[in-house]
Amino acid sequence: ALSSRGTLVLEAALRSALLALERALSEQQRQRGACGLCAPCLFPPCANITSHCPRDCGRRGVPQANATAPRGRIMGGSVAPRGAWPWLVSVRLHGELMCGGVLVGRSWVLTAAHCFGGNRNELAWTVVVGDHELGKPGAGKRAVPVRRILSHPKFNPKTFHGDLALLELAVPLAPSPTVSPVCLPSGPAEPSPGTPCYIAGWGSLYEEGPAADVVMEAQVPLLSQETCRGALGKDLLTSAMFCAGYLSGGIDSCQGDSGGPLACEDPTSHHFVLYGITSWGDGCGERGKPGVYTRVTAFTDWLSLQMDSAPGSREPSCFDLLALAQLPPEQQSPERARLCAFYAGSCRAPQGRAACARLAEETCHARTRRC
Repeated sequence: ALSSRGTLVLEAALRSALLALERALSEQQRQRGACGLCAPCLFPPCANITSHCPRDCGRRGVPQANATAPRGRIMGGSVAPRGAWPWLVSVRLHGELMCGGVLVGRSWVLTAAHCFGGNRNELAWTVVVGDHELGKPGAGKRAVPVRRILSHPKFNPKTFHGDLALLELAVPLAPSPTVSPVCLPSGPAEPSPGTPCYIAGWGSLYEEGPAADVVMEAQVPLLSQETCRGALGKDLLTSAMFCAGYLSGGIDSCQGDSGGPLACEDPTSHHFVLYGITSWGDGCGERGKPGVYTRVTAFTDWLSLQMDSAPGSREPSCFDLLALAQLPPEQQSPERARLCAFYAGSCRAPQGRAACARLAEETCHARTRRC
């Protein structure tokens, strides 16, 4: 067994390697942007390569199975083929499954805000991509540290309004057959009630039961707001939520599926689009009690704002601050100054710039201690 010091050395080496990989991928992304390519442009010139790129999201890695055949359960669904939902990830606290999540970009996972009610320290969380069978290795399966947890600012833990959280990953992911993002809605339009969509996850096989060992999937129809309010009560459902499922019961998401996707196939492009994040329900699969999902189209502006924010526009995370120790000594001071400059942005000290710089450093130091 490793000593405590040995464990710390290994963790430091891992952070250093992740930081180096992130820088390489960031440079790759910079070159791609400069050349307007779908693939990395490592050797100029790039002018002779087209910049018209297909929408590379929402593509399933395997043919669609009969997701309503009762061979197993998400709650009444079936075992999903390996790689069937390449955007599905498991969100883990100290290595233990807490929620599902959805890959919506190379560095971004969308999940439910209520998953983080007990612990918001990003250092305690990981996202496992390419996951299928819990506790067993698989092709493309890897655990990725979480750099930042961004819950929606209007999330209400009592009503579950705004039950969304974005996780920024420590390193961008390279797409593969088992790891690729789902498409986000391009506008406010949504499929009509009755449209069959799909849910997936490792949630309980029945209410208060054990989690599934493998990914389960099910097909559920979208329900109208009128039907949903009639079933659950008009005071419980906000316009930023919707229902899906069967009023007869039997097929539903359950505990542990929170944060997972409800995705619908676009009939024209055949790409899958994320319309819902599994949020809450009254029991699991009960008659007249359909599952409730956070409406993604109600939050697309917030999602775009967070995912497109410039570096330095957010408070430095614990991951950022603790990674400083893994840099070469000559790089630590300028990188720390860059991170801590965030706190100087809101400074209105009458003493001027020097006082703001000192205040920023003190605030940054206090933030590091809390990590």
